[in-house]
Amino acid sequence: MSSLKVGIIGLKCHDQLTAAEMPRYLGGIETQLATLARGLVSQGCEVTVITYDHGQPDDDRYEGVRLLKSHAPNSGLRLLRNIHPRTTGLLGAMRRAGADVYLQMGAGIETGQTALGCRLLGRPFVFCLASDADFGAHLNAGPWGLEGKAYRCGLNHANQIIAQTETQRQGLHAATGRNSTVIPMAVLPPSGQSVDDTKPHVLWVGRITPTKRLDWLIEAARRCPEAAFDIVGTPNQQSGHATSLMDEARFLPNVRVHGRAAASILANLYADATLLACTSVLEGFPTTFLEAWSIGLPVVTTFDPDGVVATHGLGEVAGDLNDFVARLTGLLGDASRRAICATAARSYYQSNHSIAEVSRRFHQMFESAAKGKSRKVESLKV
Repeated sequence: MSSLKVGIIGLKCHDQLTAAEMPRYLGGIETQLATLARGLVSQGCEVTVITYDHGQPDDDRYEGVRLLKSHAPNSGLRLLRNIHPRTTGLLGAMRRAGADVYLQMGAGIETGQTALGCRLLGRPFVFCLASDADFGAHLNAGPWGLEGKAYRCGLNHANQIIAQTETQRQGLHAATGRNSTVIPMAVLPPSGQSVDDTKPHVLWVGRITPTKRLDWLIEAARRCPEAAFDIVGTPNQQSGHATSLMDEARFLPNVRVHGRAAASILANLYADATLLACTSVLEGFPTTFLEAWSIGLPVVTTFDPDGVVATHGLGEVAGDLNDFVARLTGLLGDASRRAICATAARSYYQSNHSIAEVSRRFHQMFESAAKGKSRKVESLKV
């Protein structure tokens, strides 16, 4: 029996797959798709990932994953480039990939483009939600809602849909009527070395946007001068909001603003951290949580996907700003509580987010889609 051929649309994933020290794009989708690609190879699949054309050689292989390039990120005339070279380039790469089934993750124009390519090639399309916004704001995104329309069109033509949480499954069904199967994602544990164990460290990783509420962390740093705070991330686009927050953070003596941190530096920051902080309003299933739990690092968060942090004792869940600061300082000062959370975090990660288990579930889903079966794949419990 021949191996299942899986095509993954991961336009921003080239650097994650080639282990670049400073990836061009930093995000959960890129990290999760690169991890999944390698995991599927270990499951015996032939995996092709279609990426942007950054000038790299075409049809390369890294760790058993075949890489094909589609189009350059900003190529083409402004009003026409979504047709050519973006759609034509992606469809051409999909044709060269020759996969049995194609996966695309995260709402966007690429969802519609991938669905079109699958219809033209006569291959099944599997879509994976990346954020709770995928059943909310992204349904009507872009000027005149055009990006949202392309996304909804692709969603409507997906043969199978994967949600990362039960909240996403229910939210997507309520918003669109589409059913989905819950399969959490996986990441590789960060492998770093601690370089500063003289004081407790709080790590914050994310894009600097209003919904991430970096100002809450800055206020926590003011109220907790005995701890060191490490901020990793940049805004997608420079703004007065982001510049003001970063300047404010740099002024505090116990805060280090790292901006875009290289992979090795980020791994060391995880190793130094006492806990991971999340101040976000909206997420999917944060990749940073998985990275933290894989090494036994508890989280203090304002966002709790499917309530797993509270249910499994993986850290602390906060409501308002005062509650966030209180829970953060409380956990920093309670070593025995942190040890209990660390044990729970490692156990939860191994049971639900290990690469082997998640890749097996995706492999099962892809085989079902490729064979045209409509049976529901068993959800991975969380």
